Amino acid sequence: MRWLSLHDTKRLEEHVVTETSMTITSAGLNNSSARLLPAGTVALSRTATVGKCVLLGRRMATSQDFACYVCGPSLHNKYLLHLFRHMQPVWAVLGGGSTHKTVYMPVFENLQSLLPPLPEQRRIAEILDSLDEAIRKSERVIAKLEQMKQGLLNDLLIRGVDEHGELRDPERHPEQFKDSPLGRIPRGWEVVRFGECLSGSPQNGLYKPSSYYGVSGTPIVRIDGFYDGVLAPVSAMKRLRLADQELKTYRLEPGNILVNRVNSIDFVGKAALVPELPEPLIFESNMMRCHLLTDRLVPRFAIRWLTSYLARRWFHRRAKSAIAQASVNQGDVTGLRVVLPEPDEQERVVAAVESVEQRVDSESEQLAKLRTLKHGLMDDLLTGRVRVFASEEGKP
Repeated sequence: MRWLSLHDTKRLEEHVVTETSMTITSAGLNNSSARLLPAGTVALSRTATVGKCVLLGRRMATSQDFACYVCGPSLHNKYLLHLFRHMQPVWAVLGGGSTHKTVYMPVFENLQSLLPPLPEQRRIAEILDSLDEAIRKSERVIAKLEQMKQGLLNDLLIRGVDEHGELRDPERHPEQFKDSPLGRIPRGWEVVRFGECLSGSPQNGLYKPSSYYGVSGTPIVRIDGFYDGVLAPVSAMKRLRLADQELKTYRLEPGNILVNRVNSIDFVGKAALVPELPEPLIFESNMMRCHLLTDRLVPRFAIRWLTSYLARRWFHRRAKSAIAQASVNQGDVTGLRVVLPEPDEQERVVAAVESVEQRVDSESEQLAKLRTLKHGLMDDLLTGRVRVFASEEGKP
């Protein structure tokens, strides 16, 4: 028989649980304080991950880490599910204990809540269920788009797009491709070292003791100042006092590429493209600044390559490990192999990826709106601030 426990962390994010990571035998059930619960039971985690709430989708038992409710004729189980989930901040307050928070059983025995008529409970549950389904659909779309974007980016960086914006196909048109150190690439492309696309050598950033940092002065990009190719907002960066010559030497310009030279092994070599800036910005000593020859390597294409799996694999293999960190040097950065299509094709590759990213952004905005709407409706409907009625059971 299925046995719901706190090991089912991921399943506790769902509404209905039918499968569990553990089972219990009849003998085990008979020799424990647990009992077999019917499908539709509301189970609320009351220890450690306090406040996770699910419906049992089949007959099963649960560990003592759950408070379970078998709803009677005046209480709709899906209404109770939404109510308990809405009460997440309350469970955090009611939980006791120092190491692991626990909501003790007397709390549940004395728990009181407003309870609308059963038809209204059902209608509230229907409304919130429909929003949850819309949220889940949006999350699935975003996950598919993200997966598609990554796969498309990997293909585009090696195969490119033709003048019509179509992905080149080495199986249909093998004559259009050639062998290279990076595999089959379109004829007319080059494979070069990243250093061949730079004006000068990569430059390490500025080191200053912590006493120079404060709330005023020039903002500085630090180790946590960029991720996945994008700089954090300048307004979120720390500032420090600089001499005029230091600002001149370490000032970033739009189109520069930053490469992290010291970090944990998973993040060493991470890169970012410097955008248009609202004010002067400099960079810290644990990263390098690269000036691109933009007539050879388009900045937006360059950052796609530097954040690709090919570049990450390159830096990971060449990283020198030390205690709790790793590092790469200028030779590792300049030695990175990059593909070099013509600049107009580099632009087409970037445009194809950005079209998918725009779809992800649009869907993410919609998801944020749905979550905000649901939060507001839960506040209104589950507190009785806004009432919904049903003229006939199950109909609005």
